[in-house]
Amino acid sequence: MINIPYNQAPKSWEIAPLEVIANFNSGITWKKSQELDKNEDSSFPVIRVGNVQDYLETDDLLYLLGITDEAFEKNKASKGSTIYVGSNGSQTRIGNAIYIDKDKDFLVASFLNSIKSNNEKKLLNEFLYYWFNSYNVQQILSNTAESTSGLYNLSQSLLEKLKISYPKLNVQKSIIEVAKFLDNINYDLREIIKKKILIKKRLINQIIQNNLSGKNKFIVRELNERESLNFDFVDNENNEWVIEPLSNKSLFSINSNKLSEKTSKDFYFNYIEIEGVNSKLLIKPDNYKIYFGEAPSRARKVLRNNDVVVCSVRPILQKNFHVSWDVNNDYICSTGFNVISCVSDIDGNLLKNIVFSDFFLRQMIAYESGTSYPAVSDQDFKKIIISLPKKEKTKIDIIEFLDKFESNLKYYVQLYDVYKRIKDNIISNLMNGKVESLIKNK
Repeated sequence: MINIPYNQAPKSWEIAPLEVIANFNSGITWKKSQELDKNEDSSFPVIRVGNVQDYLETDDLLYLLGITDEAFEKNKASKGSTIYVGSNGSQTRIGNAIYIDKDKDFLVASFLNSIKSNNEKKLLNEFLYYWFNSYNVQQILSNTAESTSGLYNLSQSLLEKLKISYPKLNVQKSIIEVAKFLDNINYDLREIIKKKILIKKRLINQIIQNNLSGKNKFIVRELNERESLNFDFVDNENNEWVIEPLSNKSLFSINSNKLSEKTSKDFYFNYIEIEGVNSKLLIKPDNYKIYFGEAPSRARKVLRNNDVVVCSVRPILQKNFHVSWDVNNDYICSTGFNVISCVSDIDGNLLKNIVFSDFFLRQMIAYESGTSYPAVSDQDFKKIIISLPKKEKTKIDIIEFLDKFESNLKYYVQLYDVYKRIKDNIISNLMNGKVESLIKNK
């Protein structure tokens, strides 16, 4: 059996392998024809790897038809279940977990599994979740995952033999209370970030809609008053804007750099999948290292500095991002994205805001096809038009204005990240039995 060598839980705590104290459910596979992007009679919601973030992301749920009662019971996760990543291209994603606190049953997709206490008179489900998601346990799960065909896999037999230490129920409840208190602070920060992202999107929409008319003076003044920010934005009442299609090769290059089938199998690169993009928190997309010989066939589109990347699969989710970090032809993204490179004086910092506008999104939705898994083809993507200011001064004003707002937003993103690390450290200490002072000072 596997022990956690740095777990210094008190001797009064009980110890048991997970296979004795908990039950496991595996994930389900299905056919494309069973998928729906909205709930209908006789369909079931399914949680996929992309839904497992720092929290349960429900905006991107799929629904499945044609699931038998037997399959549902075998692959479901209900209230009290911990759902964790069992297989992924990124080793750091192995073991990542979320907790189901809703009175609702979900199917669990393949590459995921769920675990639940089989005796809550001994081990509470929420305690099991916080233990599972603690830093020490996460490190073990990640480090023991083995790579095959480009995927890291967590050994189920290894996990079942992993030992958990747990105290009496009253202590478990106290630990859970502290952990939930910390989670609530995390939740509040996340909601602030979401609110500010929505405000920024509203600004983008109004700037484009008003084409820098005099109305923008009111927008900025209102924002300054409500958000206590000091923005000084030069308004240009007589400015002209132009409409340009993405097919205009003098301005844009679309998907111009792709890996060929003859690429060396030993080419080692950073791969970004759709599930790695979290547009709600404005952070750099998750990526993982992989050899071309082991990479999925969709790993083809090469990223360059300042590219703007637009997700063409389920565009309503706007899983778009800007390549604001240095790349050296070793960052590749999925063919589920369209990559826009600016070939003129158009700044990626301006374009990254435009692709989040409603004006852009409405066109994406108009061109999408497919009912169960809507997507925009590469060819139709080039038909989309965008609105651009003619004057360079106006472009600079817009970028500086939105960048000032984004700097304020990034402060909260950084605060969220720092606080998450502090929270993880405290919870790890709780799981090691360092409880008393932390509970007294919660």
